[in-house]
Amino acid sequence: MKKTGTVYLVGAGPGDTSLLTLRGCELLKKADVVLYDYLANPALLNFTSEKCKKIYVGKKGSDKNPGLQESIQDELLACAKKYKTVVRLKGGDSFIFGRGGEEAEFLKQNKIPFEIIPGVSSISSVPAYAGIPLTHRDFASNFCVLTGHCADNNQKQIPWPHVASFDTVVILMATAHLNENLSHLMNAGKSPATPAALISWGSYPHQKTVVSTLQHLARDAAQIKPPAVVVVGEVVSLRDKLKWFEEKPLFGKKVLITRAGHQNSQLAYKLSALGAQVLDVPLIKVVPQKSKIKNIDRYDWLVLTSANAVEHFFKHVHDARDLAHVKIAVIGSATAETLKTYGLKADLMPKKFVAEGLIDAFKKKRINRKKILIPRAQDGREELVEGLKALKNKVDTVTLYKTLPETKNKEALLEALNKNPDWTLFLSSSSVHAFYKMVSCYNGPIACLGPVTAKTARSYGLKVDVVAKDSVTDSLIKALF
Repeated sequence: MKKTGTVYLVGAGPGDTSLLTLRGCELLKKADVVLYDYLANPALLNFTSEKCKKIYVGKKGSDKNPGLQESIQDELLACAKKYKTVVRLKGGDSFIFGRGGEEAEFLKQNKIPFEIIPGVSSISSVPAYAGIPLTHRDFASNFCVLTGHCADNNQKQIPWPHVASFDTVVILMATAHLNENLSHLMNAGKSPATPAALISWGSYPHQKTVVSTLQHLARDAAQIKPPAVVVVGEVVSLRDKLKWFEEKPLFGKKVLITRAGHQNSQLAYKLSALGAQVLDVPLIKVVPQKSKIKNIDRYDWLVLTSANAVEHFFKHVHDARDLAHVKIAVIGSATAETLKTYGLKADLMPKKFVAEGLIDAFKKKRINRKKILIPRAQDGREELVEGLKALKNKVDTVTLYKTLPETKNKEALLEALNKNPDWTLFLSSSSVHAFYKMVSCYNGPIACLGPVTAKTARSYGLKVDVVAKDSVTDSLIKALF
């Protein structure tokens, strides 16, 4: 019998990508194919390899297709026969109202090996992101959880008098039958004045929380769309004190990042950690050039102007001893941090993270009549080269890479701009050039990393609202709030 791949039923968590488990992340990185739900944050697919196939299988709460689950299971079977590592990515925890049990049964029946990777459930995580604990010594010593719609929408399956006796009641998939379910609770004896909350898109930057009473929640939350979690109980009254997620400085702000995709993960993570909704649309790609660097050890100084320069330079270093007597100067702390990943520390970094700052630093330290190598991008600024030459240094440059517009992302860019981002970030002149080739007119708020990038943006007639004082992404982020 032909051996099949293994299917991993992975809980994706409630939405915040940082809540994915380590095991889930590990499997996404090695997955050959991922089948993902509507409720699994698509940003999690960024953990996969470029070769990984991604298959969207829907599963909205409003899906009325009775054969959808069966078609998903058939797709799982087909993938297991074709691929070694199959990840079934499901929102929350797949074994809690996620039909993961049914899929595991199906795999067992078809002799497909599988593993269950639990996820952070929205049962507790979504209320927590709204500042609502499910238990509290002063208010609740117990809680119960139920689905907002049972099989065949038969809510009579639920023992409502028993449910109403719990201090805290959590209802998942709550919006479709909200009024009906809350009425059941009141008819079963729960006081209409009991505090109640509905949390929509919990743990996402566009999370929305409506606080009311059991009697009036259906009315007050009538316009809220799924997915949503309802919490009923005195613990809801703690939200005013304990809400934290919606208090983050960039909560609800949409921030568009435009630089090369491989550089965005850390920046996107930092923005997300501050509550921002990140619109990640790479507008440039970094393409290596067929260049060679010979006799590195004959230089006195190596000047690295960006993280890209560091990464591309070290592809040409085959023996670290070649750098034993070479001093290294960098522009910017990000460049210095990237250098550290190769086990090296910069000998010189100017206070002002621009070419002019480095020239001043060389001048103050009287570094002259030295042999200097500058590996850089095609069309790099000449100010640095000329400035170092003016100090009577011999300067060689080598082009290791070039940046090109990522034209395939034009549609994604236009879609992101239609969402009216609160900020569009430009981190290099090349991203500005690429943006202007795709969008000839734009009036939205713009923030630039460093004065050089800002100057380029203004040359296209773009209004720059914020300029980071130096070329450090943390400075740019702080400037947004």
